[in-house]
Amino acid sequence: MSSPPATATDHMLSAASTSSPRLVSSSMTSDNSISLLGRFERFLTHTRAFQTGVSKAFAICDHSGDGKVDENELYTGLILVHLELAKHAGPAACFPPTRAVCDRHFAESDRDGSGYINRAEFHYIVEILCADILSRMFVYYLLIVLCVPILATFLLHLCRIPLGTYYELITREGLSFAVLFLIVPLLWNIVDARSNVAGDRPTEESIALLSGRRKEQRRRRRQKKSQQENCSEIS
Repeated sequence: MSSPPATATDHMLSAASTSSPRLVSSSMTSDNSISLLGRFERFLTHTRAFQTGVSKAFAICDHSGDGKVDENELYTGLILVHLELAKHAGPAACFPPTRAVCDRHFAESDRDGSGYINRAEFHYIVEILCADILSRMFVYYLLIVLCVPILATFLLHLCRIPLGTYYELITREGLSFAVLFLIVPLLWNIVDARSNVAGDRPTEESIALLSGRRKEQRRRRRQKKSQQENCSEIS
């Protein structure tokens, strides 16, 4: 049997198939370069040193020792982990996510509505919220070590500033301050906006989601306190 004649759609598909390998290869290359940093971030958050720090933070926050923490203790533990990481990562770890982001992840993890999360959920949330520290470190050291000297040298040659003078010193120091206090925070905001900690402004949806949960937590705490008082009176 003879094959049916090729239609216009068939010609379009054949043309696309011949030109698509280059596009696919370029997109795969960009995806691999982007995912490489993400895989390295996940590797660092699963190291023994990081897991030990998170376990210590959980032990500090778990005042009752029952293996559960509430949303306030979760945020406290996240701050402790960031402070511990700041010893090694420098200023890149000194910008923890806001309380709204932490509460949002807590609400997503607390599916049974008990108002508490266990150790495994605590580790998982902290790993998510600390994964962007490596991206911040990469941006910070790339600008400080590589971009600032190159930009300073280019600016000196462009403005024809004589070397070995106070004008050169002022130019280099001024550029360093501009990069450190203006460009680096701007790029860090871009990194945060593209990561899992985006949405750090409390919205009406997050407030509506957490308001009922907090009322329920306060009610349970009052009940627990009244039960403890009754037990103390009976004893």
